[in-house]
Amino acid sequence: QTTFNRKFAVGLKTELKRIKAATDNITDLDDKNISDNSNYFNVSGYLKLDTYDKSYFVTKGFYADLAFKYYLWSSDFNNDFEMYPQAKGTLGFATSFTDNLTLHTTNEAGFSFKQVASSTFDFFLGGNNQNYINNFVSLYGYEFAELSGASFLKSEFNLRYQFYPKHYFSVIANYARLEDNVFKDIDLFKNVKSGYAIGYSYNSFIGPIELKYAWTPDINKSVLLFNLGFWF
Repeated sequence: QTTFNRKFAVGLKTELKRIKAATDNITDLDDKNISDNSNYFNVSGYLKLDTYDKSYFVTKGFYADLAFKYYLWSSDFNNDFEMYPQAKGTLGFATSFTDNLTLHTTNEAGFSFKQVASSTFDFFLGGNNQNYINNFVSLYGYEFAELSGASFLKSEFNLRYQFYPKHYFSVIANYARLEDNVFKDIDLFKNVKSGYAIGYSYNSFIGPIELKYAWTPDINKSVLLFNLGFWF
């Protein structure tokens, strides 16, 4: 990795990853419903730019994280692995209208350049997780990893008000599409999933303490989300 001015970074990396996954939703699998038990090897390159003024509760700045990954090899537990490339990117922007009111927008996209039988590295959306292991992406209103697809688009709009030092109230709207190819026919507004949230946050010395109520009108479903401290 090479960094410039502590805000811009370009890097290359290799990764060897072991994944063992089991599910209760598929009953015709052998070996205690294990859906995957493989080693994977990939190479990737990335470009990052971060001018945010804070790690949490951003009030201004721009953020970009663009990555290209190529899956080259697998021990192939399911005998369905194929080499294929994948790209993922995040663009964020924050601006403050007053000293206490901030709009923070985040746009994300991911795309697999080849349709393959294995769904291990599909994109999984849902929940409030900030641990971006594999291709899990948060989406308010849905359960963790409730939605999946070989490609996705997502936009999130977070209007945040600081009503007391280190205390925040947020109103959030997010929208997403997941398909085998979300760019097919350039119909970006087809089958859009939507979710909304309102919440309270406190910026403590152990990290954000947050309570949010999230819901989606798509399936008339709601959930309470709680976070304590930093994500690692």
